[in-house]
Amino acid sequence: MRCPHLPDGFDFTDPDLLQARVPHPEFALMRETAPVWWCTQPPHISGFGDEGYWAVTRHADVKYVSTHPELFSSNTNTSVIRFNETISRDQIDVQKLIMLNIDWSNKMAAYDDPEYAITEEVGAEAAMEIVAYSMNLAAARKECPAEEIVRWATPVVSFQRTATQDLELGGQRIRKGERVGLFYSSANNDPEVFDSPDVFDITRDPNPHLGFGGGGPHFCLGKSLAVMEIDLIFHAIADVLPDLRLLEDPRRLRSAWLNGIKQLQVTTAPPPAA
Repeated sequence: MRCPHLPDGFDFTDPDLLQARVPHPEFALMRETAPVWWCTQPPHISGFGDEGYWAVTRHADVKYVSTHPELFSSNTNTSVIRFNETISRDQIDVQKLIMLNIDWSNKMAAYDDPEYAITEEVGAEAAMEIVAYSMNLAAARKECPAEEIVRWATPVVSFQRTATQDLELGGQRIRKGERVGLFYSSANNDPEVFDSPDVFDITRDPNPHLGFGGGGPHFCLGKSLAVMEIDLIFHAIADVLPDLRLLEDPRRLRSAWLNGIKQLQVTTAPPPAA
């Protein structure tokens, strides 16, 4: 299903796209015109041997999919929306069994960014470990500036589910076995839910962002710890480095599903005189 408003071949999981930017203008367009949109992919480009996935971009639809695991499974094709064209189906299935027992860090990014690649096997293993860790339930602190930081950044751009039966979502018929992409970066900027979503507002309340998942059985186990760490880190930076400023544009991670920064040059020196 081609969208007349997007260029041919446009794909929200293109790692070159996410290395350059988060596609917020395209997300806004999809929320408005095609909130559940079929994105065609060349066979095997994502490792699944199918013809694409459904891109879900509205907050309400992302939350619905997240809270109905009987209709949308994370087990069938894992939660990673795009591996690479060289991975086999057997390798994908093995990822479901991986335990949380090694370092993620750079290994997690090995799929798409050659600077951090170690081996395909290690990269695949580490990426699935972070998926398993970050999609479980925990109680959360409320009314914390960290919540707006997470909404604003949305480090995980997307995960996926697979339809367990024929069903309808957002006016579209989805067949059993088709993949469904949950685009948290889009949901967290949905103006139907957030006033002035393009404004960074640490006083935002309520803040029902989906940066830790959309609820249901797959919600971030580490949310409470992450919120506490963000709160502590940014307060410490503000106290110790109040004059911190950006020196140049960040170097972004090449990834199909992560909004990552590899390098951020900053300084505490005063800006040069005009």
